[in-house]
Amino acid sequence: MFDFDKISLNQIIVFSEIMRDSSLLEKEFIESRYKKSARNFDITIEFLRGIDLITIGPDKIIPRKSYVSFLNKWQKAYGLIQNYIIKHFIGSQNFFYEYLVDFFALFRVVDDTYEFMPTPSQRIRYSGIRNFLMDLEVLYMDPDKKKYVVAKGYFEVCEQFNRLNSPSLDEFLKNLRNKELIGNLAEKEVLKYEKKRLIGLPFLAENIEHISLKDAASGYDIKSYEDVLDKHGNPILRYIEVKAVSPWKYRFYWTRNEIDKAKNYRQNYYLYLLPIIGKGKFDISFLKIIRDPYLHTYENEKEWTRRIELFTFSL
Repeated sequence: MFDFDKISLNQIIVFSEIMRDSSLLEKEFIESRYKKSARNFDITIEFLRGIDLITIGPDKIIPRKSYVSFLNKWQKAYGLIQNYIIKHFIGSQNFFYEYLVDFFALFRVVDDTYEFMPTPSQRIRYSGIRNFLMDLEVLYMDPDKKKYVVAKGYFEVCEQFNRLNSPSLDEFLKNLRNKELIGNLAEKEVLKYEKKRLIGLPFLAENIEHISLKDAASGYDIKSYEDVLDKHGNPILRYIEVKAVSPWKYRFYWTRNEIDKAKNYRQNYYLYLLPIIGKGKFDISFLKIIRDPYLHTYENEKEWTRRIELFTFSL
């Protein structure tokens, strides 16, 4: 989870000034200059990557063309960069989008304002995002410090996030179709990952199977192999269920059939949780691989929240 307690508009301004005034893109150089004026360099660049203003390579930080264009026009006016960051943070789909949807869904209309009175646990859970949005002046705290209120200029954004939590039937069906398409793309991405993982064992890589294309009821998507053989020299099967997930929560849906297969195959069954970061784009560097997910996910209530959202009835 992103640590919003360690990001501020001032840090973004310091970084932006360095990017505007420097022709060098070397990460080490930028970091060195940044640390003279601000803290939390890694958090700052991760945030800017999350709202799609920069890309980060092994040695370089590369700004997007739109960010470069803004910096060339920017004259260090506080309000300009504040509005620019707000636009890219809460005004577009990005790495933090699902978390923002969940957060703004807590607000309700009261006397022509959007406000949220948190419980003690919610106050702790959302303190980071609350403080950052207050820093951006999107939120403010009421005089009694009991509730958070959306600033008037951002009512429309709050309404938009609220609508996303109650889709129409058409939107629901569209979402189902989109999820199916995204799921297929995620499986293809994992197929490429598996072939690369087994590159040293080409006789196994060539026999990886995309099972879900043949049998949608198999309880897993891909049949692959471990990168070692058993004591008799035979391949060891790896049954992989792929889930395209939010990079924020890694939330996914798991069918009864898939759970049963995980229980049966145990150490040979894997969940591959692949974060989606855009239309048909995935962040393979944050792929989470869970071996024996029946034990480590289904029965692991300390780390995973399990919620029943559908019930099946029969006579």
